[in-house]
Amino acid sequence: MQFYQMEGRWPNNINELGTSRVAVFDENFVTQIQFDYDGSMVLNLDSDNFEHDAMISLQPIDKGMRVEWKCVTNLDDSYRGSFCQSVE
Repeated sequence: MQFYQMEGRWPNNINELGTSRVAVFDENFVTQIQFDYDGSMVLNLDSDNFEHDAMISLQPIDKGMRVEWKCVTNLDDSYRGSFCQSVE
């Protein structure tokens, strides 16, 4: 959110945030992070620890002076928190 407020756009990759993927996410669980122009992030999860093609998508929703995040995932319910919607 701070990047968006300062730059007027969402980051294109994690390096623009001034950090590395290793500093943010455990390499044993996240294999790739993709950023979209609208601020969405997709985290592809390691198939050794999760089912094949497991992912978590975080999508920003502009609420004026604040941003809410919509979480969507294809993870099994046992891994998914109540805040994250399930997709098949």
